[in-house]
Parts: sequence; structure tokens; C-alpha cells
Amino acid sequence: RKACGELGGRRLARVRREIVALALHDVHRRFGGVAGDARLDTLAADVLAGVLDPVAAADTLVETL
Repeated sequence: RKACGELGGRRLARVRREIVALALHDVHRRFGGVAGDARLDTLAADVLAGVLDPVAAADTLVETL
């Protein structure tokens, strides 16, 4: 009985890792073109000007993807 529970737990952990890997792959794909994006320059300028803090700028960037 315990072996079945452990197997189920390992399967659950494997599926969880797979979901995270797929989500991260999508995030990496979406962020691929951000480095040359004018939105990033605008957000960076806002951080330097004190209009936004880096966390808020990152949140804004993620929301626009």
C-alpha cells in the first residue's frame, strides 16, 4: 500500500516538474525579444527617474507580454 502512495507521489512530482518546465519554456520564448523592445527602454527610464521601482517595472513588462 505504501509503495503505491510513493509511486503516486513520484508521478505527481514528475508531472509538476513537467508543467513548470513547459511554463518556463513559454516565458523564455515570450521574453526572447524583450531586450531590443522599446517598452523595456521606457520602463528603464521610468525606474531611473524614480517614477517606478524595478519590481513595478518588471510587473508592467510581464503584463504586456
